[in-house]
Amino acid sequence: MRKPKHNILLALCLLLILTGGVLDLAAEPANRDFTTVVYENLEEWLDSKASSAEINYIRVTNVPEEAIIGSDLYPGSLGEIIRGSYKKVFIQIEPKKGKVLKEIGDNAFYEVENLAGIELPETLTSIERRAFRDCSGLTSIDLSNCSNLTSIGEWAFSGCSGLTSIKLPKGLTSIGWSAFSETSGAA
Repeated sequence: MRKPKHNILLALCLLLILTGGVLDLAAEPANRDFTTVVYENLEEWLDSKASSAEINYIRVTNVPEEAIIGSDLYPGSLGEIIRGSYKKVFIQIEPKKGKVLKEIGDNAFYEVENLAGIELPETLTSIERRAFRDCSGLTSIDLSNCSNLTSIGEWAFSGCSGLTSIKLPKGLTSIGWSAFSETSGAA
C-alpha cells in the first residue's frame, strides 16, 4: 500500500508532466558568476581556490562521459571529486569537445551531499536511476533547458531533502517510481 506522501508526490509529478509546469519554491540567485574549470583540474581547483563558506558556482568543461556514470553504490568520478572536496558547489556540465551529453548515468552523483545545484545542457535525454539519490545538499534542480529530456529514472532524486526548487521541461514523458521521494523541501 502506498503512503499518502508518495501519492501526493506521484500526483505532483504527473501534474508537472501534463502541464509542462514549473515548481519553483525558492528563487535562485539572479546574477551568478560561474568560474570555468577544466575537468582535469577540478580537484586541484576545489582544494586550492574554492570557498569553504559559500556556494561555488562552477562550469565544468571537458567532462568525459564515464565521469558521470557511477557504479552500484559509488558516484562517477565527477561526483567523487565534488564529494571529496567537502565544498558546496553548483555546477554546469559541458562535455568534451565534439561530444554530446545525453545521459546522467546510474548513481552518477549518489550521496554527493555538498552538491547544491546543477544545470544541464539541452541535449540531455535521460537521468538514470539513483543519479542524484541522497544529495541532501541539493537545493535546486533546473532542467527547463533540457528540451530533449524524456525520462527520469527510479529514485533519481530520492532523499534530496533540501530541494526547494525544481524546474522540469515540457517534453518529459516518464518519471520513475519514487523519483522524488523523501524530498520534503519540495513536497
